[in-house]
Amino acid sequence: MAIQCINPADIPPVVDKDQIHIDVNLIPEWTRDRLCAATLDFIKGILRQPGGKEMLDAETARRHAAQAAEKENKKGPAGCCDHPTGL
Repeated sequence: MAIQCINPADIPPVVDKDQIHIDVNLIPEWTRDRLCAATLDFIKGILRQPGGKEMLDAETARRHAAQAAEKENKKGPAGCCDHPTGL
């Protein structure tokens, strides 16, 4: 039996630190309901604070701008196909 050495740098990351993907179909319905209720309570609490709506609006605008920039960065050079590499 041979022993194989693995370089830790060659192992792909298990978690993408920039994105989280959750399969909500795996979450029981009662848990989803409680999560939704807690999220709504959290948002309502922010909206009750002075400047809360403005803060949420600013965060939403920032997130949308970041998503648009990321989408733009994934496009290839002008005139190329829609493939991310532009090939």
